[in-house]
Amino acid sequence: MYAPLDAVLTHHQTLRLLLGYVCYAYNPTVQSLALMVAHQLVPRVPNIVDVLVEQSEHGVEDCIRIRSGFGACLQSSVFQPGVLVAEGGDEDDR
Repeated sequence: MYAPLDAVLTHHQTLRLLLGYVCYAYNPTVQSLALMVAHQLVPRVPNIVDVLVEQSEHGVEDCIRIRSGFGACLQSSVFQPGVLVAEGGDEDDR
């Protein structure tokens, strides 16, 4: 049985992991792909923040980290076009 990608991701623990790659400062391509995925998923999953909190073992803290990653990418793209770097990543983000 086939299901849309957004439905599959919201029913499994993969949405948080997939969007978490926006914090991966070691490869801007990975960050930009996470941004592209988020761009497609946000309109399809109206309660995306709730889903992220439910999927996370650390709850709100993970959502804040992901939000900070998106913010850092936005800031980098504004001040340094072509460069996406989420600063302040943990060693665990590798």
